[in-house]
Amino acid sequence: MESKAKVMLAATVPDLEEQYVALFKQVFKEDTSKESFYWKFSRSLDYLLGATDSKNQMVGFIGSVPRVFVNGGKEFLGIQYCDVMILDEYRGKVRTGLYQRMAITARGLFMRKLDGLTFVFGFPHKRAMLLGVRTGLYIKADDFLWLSWDKSGTSHNEKYLVEEVSLASKHLSEIDQIWQRMQLSFSEETVGMRDSEYITFRYSQHPTESYSFLRIAKSPNVAEAYIIFKKVDDHIFIMDILSLKSKIGTIAHLAAEYLLNNCDCRGVRMPITEQFSHLILNVSDDVHAEESTPIAIGNFDADPTWIKDRLVPDNLYENLFLTLGDQEST
Repeated sequence: MESKAKVMLAATVPDLEEQYVALFKQVFKEDTSKESFYWKFSRSLDYLLGATDSKNQMVGFIGSVPRVFVNGGKEFLGIQYCDVMILDEYRGKVRTGLYQRMAITARGLFMRKLDGLTFVFGFPHKRAMLLGVRTGLYIKADDFLWLSWDKSGTSHNEKYLVEEVSLASKHLSEIDQIWQRMQLSFSEETVGMRDSEYITFRYSQHPTESYSFLRIAKSPNVAEAYIIFKKVDDHIFIMDILSLKSKIGTIAHLAAEYLLNNCDCRGVRMPITEQFSHLILNVSDDVHAEESTPIAIGNFDADPTWIKDRLVPDNLYENLFLTLGDQEST
């Protein structure tokens, strides 16, 4: 059955939005909406991929979301694979099946359409990660290590004011200032853009999820950091952090302490790339590490034209600072 599926630009799929919603529900067993589709993909409609059967019913989809990263003061374009969906009966063989055909087509599409693209990344589950490595599509870059606080322990709050805020122009201006300092403090690492425009789009304008913001300051007029979080069932997830690299551990513990003391929750969780987890784990014994999930980088080494004429730092694919907020669909 797989051989009958036709790979094409998703924009040419009849009734794309309706078919996307139907396929999403069928594959992930969860609801979604046209609004979520446009929020995720309005900036990447020209390089989404679909696959249809002989009746023009969509049986596969590969989404992609652009993300600007900063490394050494320079901006680079990344693409996150998102909502990769293929009906089981259309997957076919590992090395020649529909998924492989779609992934290779997507790689070529990115190369043709995105001159400034330097890497592709994603957050596959472990089985998909192993499959991607076997077929040469992925390189494992790191793991998400899930950190967890389940009680409020040693107080870290003597010198800081922690308050929940609704973002206003004053806060957006502070976020821009903190982001400028943050990216300088990550001078040898790769960190995703976190200016006020991105924060507003990613969190305030999300069509289905509700996020909250903590402002952390040493005095009422001088903000040191911002934390973005959301409640999921009986836990709170720290989605994002804006802070100097050297202060991330202190800020994360301050936020967890505040949330445990002021919100009705059983615990606080925060995933972060494993190589940066020591910034938080070394500050206090109140936090512990739980499970890890893989972070993948697209393998473009097979095509030498990929890096030709691209000013790519040697360490761009390494030292990636990622939080749960970098996973666009969350």
